[in-house]
Amino acid sequence: MIHDWDIIIDKLKARYLVDTDQELARALKLGRSTVATWRNRGSVPAKYVEIANSADTRKFYGETPWDQWAPLEKAAMQLALMRLMRDKRPMLDDYTAFVRLGQELGTALAEEHGRAAHEIASVMADNEIEQPTRALDLIVAKEFFGAK
Repeated sequence: MIHDWDIIIDKLKARYLVDTDQELARALKLGRSTVATWRNRGSVPAKYVEIANSADTRKFYGETPWDQWAPLEKAAMQLALMRLMRDKRPMLDDYTAFVRLGQELGTALAEEHGRAAHEIASVMADNEIEQPTRALDLIVAKEFFGAK
């Protein structure tokens, strides 16, 4: 019998590219028996459920209104857009580059969104942060403004 917590744990394993419960606990910086405890208890803490459920970003594009996105997905999109704006800014001065950018932007945004979601989830887990927007603030302050 498959339980909801088994599905959540499997999604987390897929997201962190690990095979065992102990590897997952290590990736999440938890005690090695923590995942086994979740299984025995029959529940996974809410922040890890959110991380697991945000792993598939494909469902968001064009199918789910912004106000129904999970907080982690919203924060990831904000970070992805900030990075693209910063990294692609020089292309705005050249018409040919600008047109080419428009053709590539959808793919670039989807890829950056996936990376950003993973990074925000990692910062949340590493720093025991509950709110994705707080993790976003930490990343932006460090990456864009050199904060420590």
